[in-house]
Amino acid sequence: MGGDGSAASGAGIVAAGEGTASLLLGQVGRVLVAGADTGMAYAVLSACGPAGRPIPLHYHEAEHEIFFCTRGQMQLWAGEESRVLNPGYFGSGPPGVLHAYQFHDPDTEFMGPLSPGGWERFFRFTGTPYD
Repeated sequence: MGGDGSAASGAGIVAAGEGTASLLLGQVGRVLVAGADTGMAYAVLSACGPAGRPIPLHYHEAEHEIFFCTRGQMQLWAGEESRVLNPGYFGSGPPGVLHAYQFHDPDTEFMGPLSPGGWERFFRFTGTPYD
């Protein structure tokens, strides 16, 4: 494992509950693989939480954010498109495209890579550490 609880060199196995977690805007964001551990090629993140307010519209200048719904139901806005994602549905926010999401079910989760890595440090700087 890497120094922050993620898989070293982006390879290996990350067990359930491992990784660095932060509480932010009522959701638990977990860094499963950090960009620092992949030469900044990518990071892998997950977020889970209850139904609630949308995460505000934002964009990333260089990063492509992937949303793969694994549990519950969530709304994803990306550019001019809006869709409800159920488990198994995929969506993405390419660089420069405004995107936001909102959890609709009381126990919703998504995961996905963010490429290139590095942006995931935002959770550590703005969130509260979470066990």
